[in-house]
Amino acid sequence: MDEKLNQIISKINNILFGHSERVEMALLSLLCEGHLLIEDIPGVGKTTLAKALCKLLDLNFKRVQFTNDILPSDIIGGLIFKRETEEFIFNKGPVFTNLLLADEINRAPGRTQSALLEVMQEYKVSVEGREYDVPRPFIVMATQNPENHIGTFPLPESQKDRFFLGLHLGVPERESELKVLQMPSSHERIQELRSILTKEDFNKHKDNIHSISVSDKVLNYILDIMAILRSDYKEYSLSPRAAQALVLASKARAYLNKRDYVIPEDTKIMAPYILGHRLGENLNLKKGQEIVHESISKVPIR
Repeated sequence: MDEKLNQIISKINNILFGHSERVEMALLSLLCEGHLLIEDIPGVGKTTLAKALCKLLDLNFKRVQFTNDILPSDIIGGLIFKRETEEFIFNKGPVFTNLLLADEINRAPGRTQSALLEVMQEYKVSVEGREYDVPRPFIVMATQNPENHIGTFPLPESQKDRFFLGLHLGVPERESELKVLQMPSSHERIQELRSILTKEDFNKHKDNIHSISVSDKVLNYILDIMAILRSDYKEYSLSPRAAQALVLASKARAYLNKRDYVIPEDTKIMAPYILGHRLGENLNLKKGQEIVHESISKVPIR
């Protein structure tokens, strides 16, 4: 793995204690230009992780705090009338950035959540019949509270399917939490961070990940995993997009481990993170990941 990627992981681990594997997964998701969904209770470091990654990757960053009264135009922008020229001009919303932090996305109603559907898939927004491209790379990094919390609206399946990878941080173990108490606030430590990757570096890593080879053996292993989950969860059938995401995630893990080819172990480790949040609205992210992990144990490697 490139030494700069090691540095990024190390610096975040010095801020967000006890989550080293999840930090790697978040970095991997961003390097694939994949949207990231982080679900957990407030205060465990979801927003801290997003801000730290953005600083270290030198990405333009905007944050939107989702609430029950936020409107789609507050995210994508809208037309405003300019008196001087007597014409309507498009006022760009915060979605026009490299990394959009959609904080507590499930506190907003479905209409506002859906404002992100087009741009997450097609990297553009449509307003009054005209299309506007967003900058690339473009990544939505969304945090959400557990669905049993007051004031939350469940994400629709179409929205969940657009998230490349899902993370559940959890409360750190006692030793890690002690370090949190002993250190200055995470806000102060994030302010001290300096970018490690340039956008050119970012794009180079993204291209390298796409060039990793995948054998037919691994592809058939992925299809076997999809088949058993589709059989057990027919109501919320996993889409081909989910299978494509699992292939790309497997490539990314191989790349992070200095290989130019994917092995089944890459897929086995990545599957819960890629598929767990896609299983249905009645399952929280952590439970979905546990089910995927259990299902994989039933799939032989041919």
